Amino acid sequence: MKKIYTLIITPSVLLVVAIVVIVLTTVSSNKTIHYQRQQISELYRTRDSLNNVITNSLYALKDQQYLIDSLSVANQALQTDEFYLLISLDLQHFWLKKRDKIIWEGPCATGRGTTVIDGETFDFTTPIGERTVLGRRDEPSWIRPDWYWIEQGLEVPHDSEIVEIPDSLSFQEAIAFYDSLPDSLQIRVRRVPGALGKSMLNLGEGILIHQGNIGAGIHSHGCIRLKASDLEVVDSLLSWGSSVFIF
Repeated sequence: MKKIYTLIITPSVLLVVAIVVIVLTTVSSNKTIHYQRQQISELYRTRDSLNNVITNSLYALKDQQYLIDSLSVANQALQTDEFYLLISLDLQHFWLKKRDKIIWEGPCATGRGTTVIDGETFDFTTPIGERTVLGRRDEPSWIRPDWYWIEQGLEVPHDSEIVEIPDSLSFQEAIAFYDSLPDSLQIRVRRVPGALGKSMLNLGEGILIHQGNIGAGIHSHGCIRLKASDLEVVDSLLSWGSSVFIF
């Protein structure tokens, strides 16, 4: 006669089984999560490596193109029979030359490149290549662009707030008038006499050669700044149509 065995499942047994299932599921889930995290970390490392390779390649291409452009500019300069100006952005130096003979040389300051001011992007680059002197002006005034106030964290003054220098004054009198103003009024002057020196050369597209601050780590907003004594020599030998080679 066969014996019949009956499996009695009590609530306690069910609880134990449920706990075992939960533990096994949790362990498996944790292993999966750990694996997934490893995979994600590996993807990020791969992405960063690729970004580094791409960035280095772009810099290498940029340097190579800069070298090609520089050699091209130097070659063009040697073909010129008149006085010309050679400007190195890398060395922040200029040479006033005729053919391969150096007539005068000295330090200069050129553009700082693309700059973000208060969330707005400005291009203060001095462009590479050959330019020509399109004009010159004695006793120029600097017309302050809006970025002059923006980069100082100031509001651009409205037209009604602008302080005007009287047109009836001579150049020296206008400079003296400006210097006599308190800081609170000087900051509201749009047309500043004497800020560019005694003269300036216009290369077009807002690029000027003028007097200004120069020195280690000092850059302009795109123009070429020279010392007053250097500007006097350059201005005396360059004329309308003279070539300026920037590399």
